[in-house]
Amino acid sequence: MRYCNYCGHENLDAAQYCNSCGRALRPEADQHIPKGDFERRIDDFTQEMESLGKKVEREFDTMGKDLGTWSDSTLGILGPLVWSLVGLAVLVLIIGVLWILGDSIQTFRDIADFLLANIWLIFALGLLLSYSNFFSRRYKEQFRWVQPIFTALGIVFGLWIASEVMYIVAVNFNIEILETIASIMSTYLGIIFMAIMVIGYVAFLISLMSSTGAFKETQPRFDQPRPGYEPVPPGDYRRLYRSGRNKVLGGICGGMGEYANLDPNIIRIIWIILMVVSLGIAILGYFICWIIIPRNPYDTWQ
Repeated sequence: MRYCNYCGHENLDAAQYCNSCGRALRPEADQHIPKGDFERRIDDFTQEMESLGKKVEREFDTMGKDLGTWSDSTLGILGPLVWSLVGLAVLVLIIGVLWILGDSIQTFRDIADFLLANIWLIFALGLLLSYSNFFSRRYKEQFRWVQPIFTALGIVFGLWIASEVMYIVAVNFNIEILETIASIMSTYLGIIFMAIMVIGYVAFLISLMSSTGAFKETQPRFDQPRPGYEPVPPGDYRRLYRSGRNKVLGGICGGMGEYANLDPNIIRIIWIILMVVSLGIAILGYFICWIIIPRNPYDTWQ
């Protein structure tokens, strides 16, 4: 059998044109078996998560650029130092709050002691990372060669603080698994640093090749039909879809609201209550629904 790459319809081996859509069939080397319904939902979920991640990244990138532009034009080269001092003041305030809470819970006191003992190291590394961001904005072409090193340093720095805090919590509450995780994190920080740096340079080389035209990357569009996808017409029952018209993340609450003829905000409030009551377990349920429930084929997805 030969499958149409446009509508996924099965045709005879000798067919030159699709019996369903009438388009010319590609050579057998280009033929592929259409994906199943669940596989298409996984593709939908992956594409939407990628789109959401890019959207959040663009928002934070815009905010960061606006703040960075204002800081560079107003404070100049002293900007990173000023922001580092502001961060130091915030850190001192956090340590003070932890000290106050430590009168009743020893864990907070231990965390405050750790931060206080390493406060100047934290300040120095924060200042270094602030100036790396400053020079990457001011001298983007010259500085991008060393940017992966500072990126890896910042990530490993955060992991080091997280591992120390996890160790303190594990010791105070006698949580062996948490202590093991903290020990593994602190042991392999050097390897993590090298791995992140290698990934950063690989990504840098790929972006460099892309900018020079060595290859072109094609991104799938949500508004283009995928092979083998046919909207399911309404039957004797109402089918639950994810909404493309009323969605914040995956359109789960919007689809449930449309199905039950309720305001989707009511569904969202119920989800929030469930997430609080279940200590976050309902978040996993949301992502499972994201994968299982198909997109509404009659909505526009972008």
